[in-house]
Parts: sequence; C-alpha cells; structure tokens
Amino acid sequence: VSTQSTGTIAALHANIGKHQKTVQEMTIALDESHRALDDHKTALVRSDKRCSELPHIKEELEGNHDGADRARRQAAGEKSEMAAHIADLERQISTLSNQKRKAEVDLAGLRESLEEFESLALSAEEKVKRHAD
Repeated sequence: VSTQSTGTIAALHANIGKHQKTVQEMTIALDESHRALDDHKTALVRSDKRCSELPHIKEELEGNHDGADRARRQAAGEKSEMAAHIADLERQISTLSNQKRKAEVDLAGLRESLEEFESLALSAEEKVKRHAD
C-alpha cells in the first residue's frame, strides 16, 4: 500500500472519527431536546388543566362573594331592626321609670294619708272614750 493511500486512509479515518464525534454530540443534544420537549409538554398539560380549573374556581368564588354579600345585607337589615327595637325598649324603660316614680310619689302620699286617718281615728276613739266615761 502506498504512502499516499495510507495518508488518504488515515485522513478518511480521522474524518470518520470527527463525524462520529459530531453524531454523538448531536445525539446527546437531540436527547436533551426530547427531554426538554417532554418537560414542556408536561408543563403545557398542567397549564391546560389549571386553565380548565380556573373558571370553576372563579364561579365558586363569585358564588361565595354573592352569598357573603347577601349575608352582609341581611345582617345590616337585622342590625337596623335591632336598633329600632332597642330604641323602642329604651322608650318603654323610660316610660316605666317615670310611672314607677309617680307610683312611688303616690304611695308616699297614700302612706301620709293613711297615717293622718289613723291619727284621726285614734283621736276620735279617745274622744268617744272620754264622752263615754
């Protein structure tokens, strides 16, 4: 085999080795690309799932918000009713307090009158005893 042939064969082997290394590097890069593609597909599936869940979550939150708003309005109405009821009770308490004071004054007057009548009765009894003797 001639030197030229040997040099050509060596160059071809070197060239094949270089191409094999390039093929290996490209295979590794392709495998990494496939893994990245799989990761992105998984992320896309998760995103799609989340996107389909969000309208339901939004609907549920809107329902909760509406319920809370109804409860707030109902509580405000009940508060207003209770305030009116409290004002009515306060008026009743004031009226009863005034009536109680008046009754106490009347009772004191009646006691005075009773004491007066008792005194007059005693005095009359004494006069009757004196006239009877």
